[in-house]
Amino acid sequence: MHPACNKPDYFSHRPIPLWFGFLFLFLLELIYNLNIRHLAGTNAIGMSALNAALYTAILALCLNCNLERITIFYLALPYLLFLPGWLNTPTAILMTCIFLYCTFQTLKYTNNTISRIPLTTRELSAFCLIIAWINLSGSGGYGYQSWDYVMHNSRLNDLIQKSWPVHYGKDLNLIYYVGYYLPSAAIGKLFGYIAATRSMFFWTLLGATLALRWAGQLSGWKLGTGLVIACVFFGPMDAAGLAWEIYNALPFPDSFTLQEATNIILNDTDTLDFWASNSLGFFNGNFLSNTFQMYWAPQHIIPGWLVISIITFYFLGNNTRNIVFIFCLLCLWSPLVMLSMAIFPLIAILNARQEKNKEWLSISNTIGATSITLLFIAFYFGGSAMKNHFAWTLSEIDNPIKLVTLLLFYLFAWGMYVSVIIKNHTIYNHQQKIWLAGLITTMLLLPLYIYGEYSDLLCRGSAPIMFLLMTFLLHLIKEKRKSRPEKAIIPILAFLLLGAGSTSALLQLHTSFKKYGENRPIIQVTEYKHAPENLGSDNSFFARFFRGKVSQ
Repeated sequence: MHPACNKPDYFSHRPIPLWFGFLFLFLLELIYNLNIRHLAGTNAIGMSALNAALYTAILALCLNCNLERITIFYLALPYLLFLPGWLNTPTAILMTCIFLYCTFQTLKYTNNTISRIPLTTRELSAFCLIIAWINLSGSGGYGYQSWDYVMHNSRLNDLIQKSWPVHYGKDLNLIYYVGYYLPSAAIGKLFGYIAATRSMFFWTLLGATLALRWAGQLSGWKLGTGLVIACVFFGPMDAAGLAWEIYNALPFPDSFTLQEATNIILNDTDTLDFWASNSLGFFNGNFLSNTFQMYWAPQHIIPGWLVISIITFYFLGNNTRNIVFIFCLLCLWSPLVMLSMAIFPLIAILNARQEKNKEWLSISNTIGATSITLLFIAFYFGGSAMKNHFAWTLSEIDNPIKLVTLLLFYLFAWGMYVSVIIKNHTIYNHQQKIWLAGLITTMLLLPLYIYGEYSDLLCRGSAPIMFLLMTFLLHLIKEKRKSRPEKAIIPILAFLLLGAGSTSALLQLHTSFKKYGENRPIIQVTEYKHAPENLGSDNSFFARFFRGKVSQ
């Protein structure tokens, strides 16, 4: 994995001007609006021009701006809305000052080791694939919205319609990681819900494109269609796990046909994605495919991808000055993802101490990270943080079938991938091996503790872990092709052919194509069946000492 970008060879792809990119994107958008959204006349032209302009701006930002700075800005922006919007005046002033100082210090010590990328047909075609991927996800009201969008849409609507901090009545305070929603909610307060939900599409697109740039940066791959396809289809080897479940279920009733089995898998992707739960007798979650994660929980996934990428880049470059502060930016975005990644900043600190590097004792890493973390511990403990379901996985393993299933779960989720990496460990340097050890340790530990009714700690927390695993594999393929082209087929086959995680992505994409345009309704958060998980008391420590005035 590359802490600094190798200078790519662009002789085969001549740079093209940005205006050409705009015209190309405008034509594609116009075709889409006329044929898919069935807009007509000036509406189609005006909407296509506006969207193409926004696409071009995102493309220019991701290719030509400092990748570290734009990523930090993306992660920090929601805090500038939350801190004055949710906190009482003294706390808001103090926390905003600390946050701004630490953010500026972090931005100050970024550098230009990551090369800016000229726009060529390769980058333009890759960006078009990313647009199509996000369009199908349901973000912004396009594509097909999974059932989790009932809450995505409803949270966004409540953040628009209600004053901040959001309060529904006595002991009914919204306690949720709202980082993903806040920029769009701020737009919605000015221009309404439709503008907010459309802006969320571009907010998601920007985050996904930044994540793909980081994947290329860390793996050494260029930002092309190959990289995007690899990211879209990467996931666990669930087809092998499903085969084990089918074997356990034999013999089937005589009336059960192959067509019926196929229909079950096509119409209920949980059968594939959570194959181990049936034999284990409880819902244990999974290390899910990138597409599944993006289509169900972008509020967790995008920040996880970005943070794991930037702290990996810093660690491999022996830069620990702001690594803990950047890690703690996950507080407002996804505490579950933050918990799943906790071993990585710890590794960075221990490694820095061993090398007698005191850079990690910066104000950002100490005062900034500590103050943000303590504030959000108080915030989340004011809700259901200690009331959600939890259990130890090993305590539920009470027969040989369950034990074998758990071992196969590890093997098919990531074990086969890691075996390929370990077999080729000589291509990794000392820092990379330390980081890989942290990755393997995390993947071993995450499934052992179930938190949340749907094993949210594993399901959502595994997203950045799988993303990092993907970059290790892509780097391996890159190095194999460079050093021994005749043997490059080995890791490529392990990654693409054995990696039946593409089955999960294919099923998600199949559903999105089949049900394109199907959106979820808007309800009030308090009406949702899992509403208690999102609500907190008026008597919590946060509500009594830090919360701003609520509207009754």
